Order: sequence, then C-alpha cells, then structure tokens
Amino acid sequence: MPDVLKGVDDLIRSNLEEFRQQWFVSLLIATGLVAIGLLLEAPEIWHETVKAVRKLLHSCAPETEAHPWTKLAGTLGWLLIVIGVTGEFVFDGVVSRADGFVQKFDEILLADAQHKSAGAYERAARTELEAAQENQRAANALRAAEAARKEATGFQLRIAVANERAANAEKEAARLGKMAEDEKLARVKIEQRLAPRTLNSEQQERIRTKLSPFVGTPYELALSDTTEAAALMLTLDKVLRSAGWIYRPSENADLRTVYTLPNGEEAEQFLGTGVQIGLSKSLQSVPKYKRAAEVLISALREEGIDATDTALPDNNPSPNAIHIKVGNKQ
Repeated sequence: MPDVLKGVDDLIRSNLEEFRQQWFVSLLIATGLVAIGLLLEAPEIWHETVKAVRKLLHSCAPETEAHPWTKLAGTLGWLLIVIGVTGEFVFDGVVSRADGFVQKFDEILLADAQHKSAGAYERAARTELEAAQENQRAANALRAAEAARKEATGFQLRIAVANERAANAEKEAARLGKMAEDEKLARVKIEQRLAPRTLNSEQQERIRTKLSPFVGTPYELALSDTTEAAALMLTLDKVLRSAGWIYRPSENADLRTVYTLPNGEEAEQFLGTGVQIGLSKSLQSVPKYKRAAEVLISALREEGIDATDTALPDNNPSPNAIHIKVGNKQ
C-alpha cells in the first residue's frame, strides 16, 4: 500500500540521518578535544615565549624554570590534540560515509519517483486513448439515440391512446375490485352470523381458570330448542363443572317449560337470544356469587361469546342459583 511504503521510506531515511547525526556529534566532540588541548598547551607556550623574549633583550638574564603544572598541562594538551585529531580523522570518514548512505537513499527514492512518473505518464496516455474511444462510442450512441427519438415521436399518439385506455381499464378494475371486496365483506358477515358459537379447548381452559376461584357456586341452565344453542350449553356446562361449580336445577319444575338436552338431562327452555346471566335477588347480597356472575360474563365476552347481565324476576322459580340462559344466536 502506498501509505505503508511511504512510512517505510521515511523510517529508513530517519534511521540514516540519525546514524549520520550520531557520528557528526562524535566529530564535534573530537574537534572540541583538539581545542581543549590547544588551550592546555597555551601556558607552556607562553612560558617559552617569555623566556625567548628575555634572552633576546637580556642575554645574561637568568633563566626561570617553568612550573610543573605547566608541563603537565602541556602534556595533557598534546595528548588531547592527538586524540582529537585522530577522532576527527575517523569520525569525518564515518560522517562522510553516512552522507553517502543518505545521498544513495535519496538517489534510490528519486529513481523510484522517476519510474513511477514514467508509469503514470504511460497510464495517462492510455487513459487519454480510452477517453477518445469512449467519446467516439458516445457520439455513436448519441446518433442512435437521436434516431430512436425520431422513431419514438411517431408512437407518442398511440401511446397516449393506450394510456387513456389503460386508465379507463384501471378505473373499471378498481370498481370491480371494490364490488368484490364489498361482496366478500358481506359474505364474511353472513358467515359470522350463521356460524355456530363454539369454544375450543384453549378457550375452555382460559374460562375454567378464571372461574376456578368460585368453587361451589350453584347454577342452573335454560336454553332455546336449537341444536346450536344446545351444543354451546353443553360446552359451557362442562366448563362450569370442571371449575368446581355445582349444577342445581330449578326447584319449581311445574312453573317452567322443560327441554331435554342431547345428553339426556333436562333444562328450562329459553326463547330469547344470546347468553344472559342473572343472579337471584336473594343472593345478590353474597359477594362471592355476585363476583362469580361478573367474571363469567367477562370471560365469555373475551372469548367472543355475546353475554349480558340480566335481572331475574321476583317470581323466579329458582332463587337459590345463578341462572344462565343460552338463547339463539343473534
């Protein structure tokens, strides 16, 4: 990747420059040693110079000995000069070689850049040729498009007529679709009105769970003489019995019209519609029975069964139970 290669080049150049800088610093240190050595030799040179001047001015002047520290300083200065000059010779060669490395690396980068420039120029030339070919193809396509446009102009009138016919057909289809949808909705409503009221096993279980807290609630049944009402009544009776409710028929059989259920039991005949649930006036003061009637109505409604609360007459033949009337479907 170009960014990675550039990072590698920069890292190599940085290392070469750091290498050259280290030896250049060593060269500067060697030069500094030479300078220090010259400074240390200055006292001895000064002493020898003064002594020579005295000899010239006073040929008989007594000679003075140099201080021992002057000799030692001169010797140390000479040693530093030797070390410094040797270091300059060595370090200058290394620095020169490091400069050669940097210059060689720059020449490599320059050659690579020139090579890339040549490749870019070649690609640019090839791109220019391809662009010229694309322009030619575009010109051909433009001429073909112009011919197609002229040909399409002749079809515009027929297209407009076809669009108008399509719009009319779409309107007619929408009208027929609306009629079909209305017919379907009406058919669904009729089917719902004619379909028997049923409670599947899941619905029965949900109702049983809601009625279980009212174990021992007495109830009696009344229903119409239709098969659909009888089937719903039998299902409801099974659910109530499984919830622990107690079936208790009417006490005054002489005051009621009896209808025999498919299972052989008898129930009071009811000629109304829907499911009506009432609590006798003598038991309305019992919270448990009143709440049981309310929960039963709510549970049936939640499962799609039309259930209503009804008031029982004062002369109801069975004042000791919840009265459940299953009439015809509305």
